[in-house]
Amino acid sequence: MGIYNSKTIRKIRKKQKVKRSFLRDLFFPTRVTVGEEEVWLETTANGNQVAPIVSPIEDGRVVKEKAISTNAITAPSISPKYVLTPRDAFKRDAGDSLNDGKSASLRMATRVGKILGNQENQITNKEELFAGQFLSEGKITSSSGDHPYEIDYKMSNKGTLGVGETWDVNTIKALDDLDGFIVEAEKYGTKVGAVVMDGKASSAFVNNPQTLEYLDNRRLEAIESKQKDLAPGVAYIGFYKKRSVHIYQYDRTLEENGAIKPIIPEGTIVGGPTYGEVLYAPVVYFKDGGKDIHEEIRHSRVSISKNGKEKSISTESRPVFQPSDMSAYFSWKVV
Repeated sequence: MGIYNSKTIRKIRKKQKVKRSFLRDLFFPTRVTVGEEEVWLETTANGNQVAPIVSPIEDGRVVKEKAISTNAITAPSISPKYVLTPRDAFKRDAGDSLNDGKSASLRMATRVGKILGNQENQITNKEELFAGQFLSEGKITSSSGDHPYEIDYKMSNKGTLGVGETWDVNTIKALDDLDGFIVEAEKYGTKVGAVVMDGKASSAFVNNPQTLEYLDNRRLEAIESKQKDLAPGVAYIGFYKKRSVHIYQYDRTLEENGAIKPIIPEGTIVGGPTYGEVLYAPVVYFKDGGKDIHEEIRHSRVSISKNGKEKSISTESRPVFQPSDMSAYFSWKVV
């Protein structure tokens, strides 16, 4: 039956309505494949070539003493897997009638479609987590695969506002702070395109007396009609005309190592250029009489157990994030 071969699996996956990745799509909108497992990053800061710091992770700890400075990044492997058994042909989803009229083969096809959709969502969630790590910390931690590591992209424009300087203090001018963050980020010639805050930072910002004054004077505009179909957890705050920057609130959480964490840390504001890239290394599977190397953003495959009673469905992706000039990104805890 065609539903069991890798070619059909890929077609089904492409038809899924995938969960959108807000930060990835906003700050890293370009997604391209590359031909090597080691992805060469062209990383700059202040317009000058720099190399990220790559540290291995051993026993759950980032080992700084073994860190190296390199532009050649071995792409991580994100590869969720599901094993189909004969039982899957007879599983019914919640609410399905025992007499729904579906054949076992149709029920299996529907099951496969949902599995592929779930795998796509898992990979997309991981990429979104990577984007959040990069924007808030300037680092990405890849804990999967045979050689887990941390990439430190050397973000310098980050910090925490001091006591009495946070945005929930009425005498503080939050918009002046935001203006300063953007000016510092753009001084080497790279444009900041968007700013994202978590709910706590957003509440302090929009209720700050200076922000309220700007809203009243129409210098900060909410352009709701142009911000449709936003991703889960996203609210559009407005357009800061003085700097031509869109401002968003983002309150989504994801599970990481068994703990639920916000993608943007509490009380934090991040910003940067909106033309970074995600580079995808090839997925390699060795098999007789078929293609071994797959230069794809996602590659789905199916394999059969020796006894013919199990079929494994997996989807793999190997992303590496290529930012714009690092001097143009910022992350500040403001509340």
